[in-house]
Amino acid sequence: MAAKLNPAALDVLDALYVLYRETQQGPKAAEMLEKMLGVTTCATIRSA
Repeated sequence: MAAKLNPAALDVLDALYVLYRETQQGPKAAEMLEKMLGVTTCATIRSA
């Protein structure tokens, strides 16, 4: 739910990534990692 309300919330994405990784859901964990990298990349580009 929180990821739908604010998809750029790194703390939520990180928590989901850890949860999926620990529950052997590799594809979902990879998806969360990609989203986290996308958020940080966009933030870096905006601040440059």
